Amino acid sequence: MTRLKRKRDEPMTEDDINSHMARKKTLRRSRLHPEATARYNQIHSPLLRLPGEIRNEIYKFALGGICFLANPISNSYKTPPNFLALTRVCQQTYSETSLLPFTLNTFQGVIFNSSRSMIEDRKPRKGLTVRQTGAINTVFFGASQFHILESISYRYSRLLIASQLTSLNTIMVRHYYVRDLEIGQIYMIVSSAEKWAGRNDVEIICKCYQMITNPWRLYSFKWKSGKIREIDMWIGETVQTYREEDKGTWPKELGGEALGFPLRITKE
Repeated sequence: MTRLKRKRDEPMTEDDINSHMARKKTLRRSRLHPEATARYNQIHSPLLRLPGEIRNEIYKFALGGICFLANPISNSYKTPPNFLALTRVCQQTYSETSLLPFTLNTFQGVIFNSSRSMIEDRKPRKGLTVRQTGAINTVFFGASQFHILESISYRYSRLLIASQLTSLNTIMVRHYYVRDLEIGQIYMIVSSAEKWAGRNDVEIICKCYQMITNPWRLYSFKWKSGKIREIDMWIGETVQTYREEDKGTWPKELGGEALGFPLRITKE
């Protein structure tokens, strides 16, 4: 059935006038009395009636667990367009959640090119405000990008996002190797990451994938303040986790080494 619409040159009916006036009255009330609107939402919204602690947990589930890619290789890797819808529901949800997508998630950077124009065009903070960039806690890179960084001058390295990430706590690095994994490779990656961050107090998680093995292997090293703090060893579906004890020693079953690495040696 075709829906009939009133033509522009036709006079307005009583129903049209009532509908139009009601809409204008609602908009005018919400604009002139935002406090009343906020109070109404707090009373009638099932979400906003919950205690703040429970709302925060809901926000974490709704807005966390995402890795934002600087250059998605396909549409399946792109962030859903409605991902930030929760932050735009009302004034209170915006004030409570506006920065959570940046504090809860990981941001992958695909930059580190010796061309200055490429660095400026592709840095991950492009399109973000200073406040949003400053809320990012975790970034993720491929180890090969840090190898390229070694050939970039300090002047160009400052064009990257590190100076804008005032809340940066963790740098995650992915490294692929074929045969033996050497401690020198870990040191080089850590040194490059610290150089990029301009600090040595950030946590650096280096995930090393051994290629062409069956079962597959993954070794994850957590580094902070000049030494390894934790090691995860994945072989197939089995994982073993070793942590430095409070007194600075490692479990006896490691014999002071893991994968042949002297665990008590710190980077100079």
